[in-house]
Amino acid sequence: MFLLQDEPNRVFDLDVIWNSMFGLLNWFMSRLPYLIVAIIVFTLLVIVGKIVSRIIHTAGERTRLDVTLADLLGRLAYFSIIILAAFVAAVIIFPAFQPGDLVAGLGITSVAVGFAFKDVLQNFFAGILILWRRPFIVGDQLKFRDYEGTVEEINVRSTRLKTFDGERAVIPNGDVYANAVLVKTAYPNRRIRFTVGIGYLDDIEKG
Repeated sequence: MFLLQDEPNRVFDLDVIWNSMFGLLNWFMSRLPYLIVAIIVFTLLVIVGKIVSRIIHTAGERTRLDVTLADLLGRLAYFSIIILAAFVAAVIIFPAFQPGDLVAGLGITSVAVGFAFKDVLQNFFAGILILWRRPFIVGDQLKFRDYEGTVEEINVRSTRLKTFDGERAVIPNGDVYANAVLVKTAYPNRRIRFTVGIGYLDDIEKG
């Protein structure tokens, strides 16, 4: 037994330290084949995720789906497969790992996160619905409350307008989806009303 003492009341047992390190090395070597298999499976699923994302993006272009929505759906599919790959790899490396226990533990946390990010999630889902149902598109002239202008961009968080005064209005998607919006360029033809004034001495018949 080798003892190493650096302070009067603290003694280090080198044999215990060595045995701990040797045991850790043995455990790593015993799990090394599972680790290699987990890396291979994770890599294959990542490749599958990229392929699925590309397929969704291509299908969106062929079906005239909004480019932003197609890209978003592709990313959601990709990250979902990444999460699945992480769970599968964890089960391969640690057989005692139960994904159900982790999901159950996240249940309470997700409720708290849901309340904390209520507005963010509301705008996110409203943005998906706007991109999916397309009540208006980029380039449309829109009037929403005190804002009126041309739609510059529609993303998952907000709708951006370039007002006729040359300013930019960023409107949360939750407000746009839950309230009335006037789309002025929804149809090819529309009526324009304006007032023409004449002087008292002008002849209406000649005008």
